[in-house]
Amino acid sequence: MPGKLIAELTEVENGRKDDRPKLIEALRLCRVHSAILVIARLDRLARNVTLISRLMESRVEFVAADCPHANRLTIHILAGNSRI
Repeated sequence: MPGKLIAELTEVENGRKDDRPKLIEALRLCRVHSAILVIARLDRLARNVTLISRLMESRVEFVAADCPHANRLTIHILAGNSRI
């Protein structure tokens, strides 16, 4: 099923920082448009379990292009084991 691109945002913050303005904007857009967030590389999103947890709790569906078959449980386990 083809999708429609709502916006393309690029975050240039360090992966260890919790203050992620582009991620916050992307989550807002996803909520407004009932869209799925596509993350290019999960390891670039966060090396921080807390940030991954917040993303998972945001109730926004997301997929990581570098790990497309991972589900929420898989991502949580990888984050807990510092493998992302």
